[in-house]
Amino acid sequence: MRAFDPFGLDGYWWHETYLLDAKEPKPPETFKVLLGALSLRDRSPTEVIDDVVPGPDVPFVVPRLLRLPGMVAVLAKRDLTSGDTAWMISYWSRETIAARSLHQPWLRQDMWIKHDDGPVTWKIANDEWDYDLRPYVDDGRLLWLDSIDGSIRRATAGDRCPFLDIPGGRRPQVLAQGQRSFQRNPDGTALNPFAD
Repeated sequence: MRAFDPFGLDGYWWHETYLLDAKEPKPPETFKVLLGALSLRDRSPTEVIDDVVPGPDVPFVVPRLLRLPGMVAVLAKRDLTSGDTAWMISYWSRETIAARSLHQPWLRQDMWIKHDDGPVTWKIANDEWDYDLRPYVDDGRLLWLDSIDGSIRRATAGDRCPFLDIPGGRRPQVLAQGQRSFQRNPDGTALNPFAD
């Protein structure tokens, strides 16, 4: 589980390398990973110097994660003091799921896995993202946090998810030196971090 910095993208929390050793809250065992997206609402990120990799403008899900035993995702919206909108997508399951089956957390390009027998390994997940959230809302695998009362909502006949079909870019962003560039969407292929 991650703390959150709503005060702007120039804070260490947002940096890709995250060199600050901050105390994070201990998550419940059902929490598996936090992913996210960030809409700059058409502004230039002039305050960003160090690399920030905040995902696309709009929320998405990772279908592979939602196929893991008992997995559901909860989508939440948070406005930053800068006027940006953060979309937090947390994944939860009551089942025990090995860390190697999960995904690197939001803002990170890799994940480090400590094994029970001592060694530490790392992995880069390149799982496909799906921006069409409706099927996951309809089948109950994607829930959302009500921005008014904080309750977790599930689609019912009278309750429509407010986070469907949000306009915005559907490619990962990289923010650095006050500029914004884009990467290709993850496609599910294994990545070779040592390739040229």
